[in-house]
Amino acid sequence: MQEAKPLYFNAKGLSMYPFIKNGDCIKVVPINKEKIKIGDIIVVNKEKFFPAHRVVKIIEQDRKTAYFTKGDAHKGGLENPVNLESIIGRVTEIQRGKISFDLNLPLWRCFNRFIAHLSLRHPKALTFLSKYISLAIEWRLFIFKLKNRLKKVNPLLYNTEELLLICCQKNLDEKLKKEAASLIKEGLYWQRFLELAMKKGVTILVYDALREIAPRLDIPQFVFDRLKFSYLFIISEANYQHKQLEELLGVFTKKGILVLPLKGTILAKRLYRNIAARGISCDFDFLIKEEDREITKNALAGAGYRFSRAELVEKWQWQYEFSKSKEKKVDLHWDITMMGRSRQRIEGLWQGAEPSEWEGIKYFDFKPEELLLYLCAHLSNSDSFRTLRAACDIRRALEKYAYEINWESLIDKAQKWRLLGSLYAGLSLNKDLFGHSFPKEVLTRIKISGLKKLFIRIFANKRVLLREGVKRKILDKFLSYIFFELIEAGSFKDYLAVFKRVFFPPKEVLEGRSYSARISSALTKTWWK
Repeated sequence: MQEAKPLYFNAKGLSMYPFIKNGDCIKVVPINKEKIKIGDIIVVNKEKFFPAHRVVKIIEQDRKTAYFTKGDAHKGGLENPVNLESIIGRVTEIQRGKISFDLNLPLWRCFNRFIAHLSLRHPKALTFLSKYISLAIEWRLFIFKLKNRLKKVNPLLYNTEELLLICCQKNLDEKLKKEAASLIKEGLYWQRFLELAMKKGVTILVYDALREIAPRLDIPQFVFDRLKFSYLFIISEANYQHKQLEELLGVFTKKGILVLPLKGTILAKRLYRNIAARGISCDFDFLIKEEDREITKNALAGAGYRFSRAELVEKWQWQYEFSKSKEKKVDLHWDITMMGRSRQRIEGLWQGAEPSEWEGIKYFDFKPEELLLYLCAHLSNSDSFRTLRAACDIRRALEKYAYEINWESLIDKAQKWRLLGSLYAGLSLNKDLFGHSFPKEVLTRIKISGLKKLFIRIFANKRVLLREGVKRKILDKFLSYIFFELIEAGSFKDYLAVFKRVFFPPKEVLEGRSYSARISSALTKTWWK
């Protein structure tokens, strides 16, 4: 504990029952001179053993502090007092099975103080209430088991979706391979599996993963045939698109224009080492500096691209669209979001960009922290919830740059750039789809309102992403392009602006219809389509 790093212990005994049970894994963090409060559970160094008991009484005298501890299950009096020097650390997390309890949360701190009061004043009452306290503590465990049973009402569909998510992961370890083998043996809907792989934009990842798993099991040949056909087509198209990208970057380089390719083959190469891994893009997206709009526009015009004014409302304008016969569209962005714009954000993203070169192609690219923030913003600011591609990008970035990301710095940037909600959405969805690939305490350190967290969990989860339903329709028809604004809104004025834009948009976008006709049409399409 001298290096101020947390340690993990497996609890033994029943002295803290029901709060800590035999076999629970506890996380102990050094106190670092922080003030210990009544109700905290501390680990004390008593030579041959290290009890983890609750602080029930604190006495300060002659500039010295004595801490009296007691096991929750002990009916007797207090233990001998301990001083600060003999305390190893404070228990901040309890892991019980697949459920963890973060004791730093305000609710748990209040609960701990209540138990400390009972333990000190009414130990018999605490013993009597232990069963009920255990139930109160483990309600999440009960809900977790109930949810597992409910989601396996259709085991074949569950197995289909779980296998798809395993195949979406770049590096399959032995544990994942065994889990995939188990799912295949139990049975699944192979036709549904193929539909999801292609519809969600992860064909390349799935095909590579199945080839790695195939020697272990007998996978139907038609599955490989369908995937291989799509695989070869995507690779062919990706190579053609990459050549177009090279030409465009060459045009920008000659004019001395700073551009940063968003998504596309360069991002696929960076994250997956395969330019086709992210599938086929419908356009090319570049981030440019706002002052370079005209010179970039002229450069593309010189290359044969035609400017198309797609955005009718000038104040909403955040990109230019260009088209060319038999070529993919080009989108020039000077911001990464249409609404909720932030000068500090875009300046910070450019400061977090660095020159890169690949096979003679020169361009700018985000550093790891800025890349993760952009990917989370992209997930929340478009129709990316329709595919798995954006979620897989976040997962891969977390894996690849796990040791380069400073989470304190990242959360600070997200707060300054109004991307806290997007960061929470990206990480929360990643956890739901693939499990933890980042420190467990990160989500609790992202300070957004409880209502926003609830909203994100309702619409950004595995079920909504993989299945069709009412939530899916609401997200597609109404929320796909205001989701970002809702989770990043910081005041009533921001929410009012969203409401005004949705229900009372400028006349340019009404296409000659009245407000009431537009709203009723949208509602009808949402609920009856």
